[in-house]
Amino acid sequence: MKRRAAALAGSVVGGVLASACCLVPLAFVLLEISGAAFAQRFEPLRPYRLVLTYSLTPSSRCARGSR
Repeated sequence: MKRRAAALAGSVVGGVLASACCLVPLAFVLLEISGAAFAQRFEPLRPYRLVLTYSLTPSSRCARGSR
């Protein structure tokens, strides 16, 4: 009986976690939080994020190999 309860609880938790990608945005919409609010909040950091992105992206010369 304990195994069955554990399997049932595991499947319920797995179902909730699998649908989290849909539940979290729905919660944001219900709380009237939009992606634009997040974008506006991080706009001052944009130049730093661009530099970080370009520094972590391999250049085309390095990707081809050392010829």
